[in-house]
Amino acid sequence: MKIESKRLILRNWEDGDVEDIVDGLNNIEVAKWMAAIPYPYTENDAKQFIEHTKGQDENVKISLAIVLKASNKVIGGTEIRNINKKEGTCRWWNMA
Repeated sequence: MKIESKRLILRNWEDGDVEDIVDGLNNIEVAKWMAAIPYPYTENDAKQFIEHTKGQDENVKISLAIVLKASNKVIGGTEIRNINKKEGTCRWWNMA
């Protein structure tokens, strides 16, 4: 899945996102707001996260990377859950 605006791209997570995720989530000012994210965040943590998103049922949950077009850098992520129900949730996190 890919959604584009003038300055952002929302797309599926890719193996090449590991470095951006590790860099972003090892910032204590970001990590302190992330209850379910380990700190320090390792390369292995990022690889496991990306693999987890690849196995998701997109009829239930979609997890996407938020990419800044100007630099092609991952600056966060978003997730939409309970897609086929009357009420759903959307959450996001920002590493920039």
